[in-house]
Amino acid sequence: NLIISKLEQMGCRVGQSLSERFTRDSPRFGSELDIIKFICKEFWVGTFKKQVDNLRTNHL
Repeated sequence: NLIISKLEQMGCRVGQSLSERFTRDSPRFGSELDIIKFICKEFWVGTFKKQVDNLRTNHL
């Protein structure tokens, strides 16, 4: 559907802009774990003004 596609494109642009803004003055992340920590501690709180509700890992 065209409307859904447009909304997804807008969401991607907004998310990319926010992530670039939040990481502008930060050094590159050293690992995937560093990225997840950043998303949970800084990006999420800065974007939604609350802590992550529930984070689970998938230990296979």
